[in-house]
Amino acid sequence: MNTEPMFSSIAPRYDFCNHLFSFGLDFYWRKKTASLCCNQPIEAALDMCCGTGDMAFALARTGQVKTITACDISLPMLDCAKCKYKKNQNRGQLPVSVPINWLHCPAQNTGLPDASFDLITCAFGLRNISDIDGTLKEIHRLLKPGGKVCILEFFLPQNKLLRSIHQFYLCHIMPLAARWIAGTPGPWYYLAHSIEQWEKINLPELLAQASFRDITVHPLTFSSVRITAAWKE
Repeated sequence: MNTEPMFSSIAPRYDFCNHLFSFGLDFYWRKKTASLCCNQPIEAALDMCCGTGDMAFALARTGQVKTITACDISLPMLDCAKCKYKKNQNRGQLPVSVPINWLHCPAQNTGLPDASFDLITCAFGLRNISDIDGTLKEIHRLLKPGGKVCILEFFLPQNKLLRSIHQFYLCHIMPLAARWIAGTPGPWYYLAHSIEQWEKINLPELLAQASFRDITVHPLTFSSVRITAAWKE
């Protein structure tokens, strides 16, 4: 499924809905990912499927990353990210010493040079890409030897009761609210379906097949969100 038109259509309301429907936890999840990724100085980082820029901003705020590139296939999302970038810098909410370069490209074919980055992040984006294997190969190609990838993604809680409550919220409450807030429930019906399908994916196994090593999984918020980290040889 080509999800680019769907995400482009909701770009103006994307942030509001994200923050509302996650009860503000999306800020915590990205901050936690950035903290895990940036426990030492990093020369160059790439945020893949950057959306409206929040993961790239979280990386910048650690003060550990020298330069950041952020890419996405949706131009409206990138436009929102660039606008937020300028506003956050003007308000002193982002360090001006950390430049963020915005790039319009598909995740599986960025066109960037080999071994360009020490760190690559992908927050809530890999699940929306049809060619996951190709994207992981691209991440591997772009990382320097010893480089790290951190993938932040939704899952369903492992506890049966929590899973049922979570699925009801995803499948019924969120789309109903989205119809009123964003004018369409479609993207949030897609979210629920995509998470259920994502449960069938064994991400650590796919990373191992793509020649990554030392793969670790860090569950957050009752395991409804997980950070999967891995290293390139």
